[in-house]
Amino acid sequence: MGITAAARARYESAIKKLFPQGAYWNAQFADPSSDVSLFVKTKLDELVRFRGRMSDLSDESRIETTAELVADWERVLLGDITYGKTLEERRLFLVSKKADKPNRIELQKIADIYGLTILDITFPYRPAFFGHARCNTSFLGGPAAFSVPLVTASQDRVRFYVLFAAQQVTMRFGLDRLVWSPFVPHIEKTFIKYIVQKKQLFKDFEQAIQNSLLANQIPIFNYEGA
Repeated sequence: MGITAAARARYESAIKKLFPQGAYWNAQFADPSSDVSLFVKTKLDELVRFRGRMSDLSDESRIETTAELVADWERVLLGDITYGKTLEERRLFLVSKKADKPNRIELQKIADIYGLTILDITFPYRPAFFGHARCNTSFLGGPAAFSVPLVTASQDRVRFYVLFAAQQVTMRFGLDRLVWSPFVPHIEKTFIKYIVQKKQLFKDFEQAIQNSLLANQIPIFNYEGA
């Protein structure tokens, strides 16, 4: 798994194709000391380095292939950095500690705590959303590097209906009843308190989901019937 950089010759050829065609430009490319040739060489080195770092980023996003960021994985998952072990031993230890995988079942367990039901988890954005490499047909990144899951959840609306029905009862008998009824201030305060609590519940739920996902995953949320 990862992003494989193409051969330097392919990138060089692709950069040259961005220039106009003609005898003048062919002569410029034929002279390795010309300004155009030096420009292509500079851009070529930077492009190869960039593609190489993209491959590194893909590897570092997974415990099984991390190297540069293994200490950061340990800091997040273990709370401390491991010393005196080989890289492979540190990876295996991290994998053993990360037993809960971010799958539908585990995420629903979190939702149960907040009284929510996860209806669906989709990935609305494909890697192509982030663009294509100009010099190749492969994607700039895959799902391991860029991941935006859309979590659709629902909440029991019984309490909301009860509150709404209570408000309707006070209004059925006219405006005076609505103004002077002793139940109206209580209903309004209860309803406002419910809305505030619900917003906080959603906020806590979203943070809990974020904590269970991978560091490179950016979830967005949609609530049906909320």
